[in-house]
Amino acid sequence: MSITLKIVAGALGGFILAFLTALIFSFSAGVDSDTAETASGYGMLLGWLAGFGLALTAQRPAKSWRRIFAASGLLAFALPIATVVFTYMYSAEVSEIGGTAGAAGAVIGGGMATVAVGFVAFFVGAIFFALAYFIGRDR
Repeated sequence: MSITLKIVAGALGGFILAFLTALIFSFSAGVDSDTAETASGYGMLLGWLAGFGLALTAQRPAKSWRRIFAASGLLAFALPIATVVFTYMYSAEVSEIGGTAGAAGAVIGGGMATVAVGFVAFFVGAIFFALAYFIGRDR
């Protein structure tokens, strides 16, 4: 019964990790849509396999959920960093076409996007870490 619940935790919790990893990989891939789609697909596969691996190596099913939620919190905190990478890549692309004014606008807009994503990612990460703290702890 324990291994079955670990498999369920790995399959369902792996989708949470897959979604967050796909976001990070697609932000980091940059402006090219083909590259972003490929990176997003590889990110989903990597995230799901990581969640499945984290769940199967835990001692109990509750500990596997704890590991998945902690990893999801770390990935949520990595979203602003991926947004900074995307801003850098987009401003480099725009500076070739639009000059310095376009690059300045891209940097300002990217900074605003980074702040917005950071604000949301902070609360999402805090929720995941709170779940990780309360689920699967030894009493």
